[in-house]
Amino acid sequence: MLELTAYQQALPVLPRNHTRINFILVGAGGTGGFLAEDLCRIILQLQRTGKEINFTIVDGDTVELKNITR
Repeated sequence: MLELTAYQQALPVLPRNHTRINFILVGAGGTGGFLAEDLCRIILQLQRTGKEINFTIVDGDTVELKNITR
């Protein structure tokens, strides 16, 4: 018997057809910084479909010289 992975068992996400979408990213450090870049790509695609997009990044940390490269 072939076992299915959790990914194969996942149901598709079918979002409602909104005209405006608000993204809020909390934390822009290591993981959040990479996620921000990918979200920007998604936002560009959504804007091409005529959607109004707002993207807010919230991070309470202070930028330090050792973290600039990230």
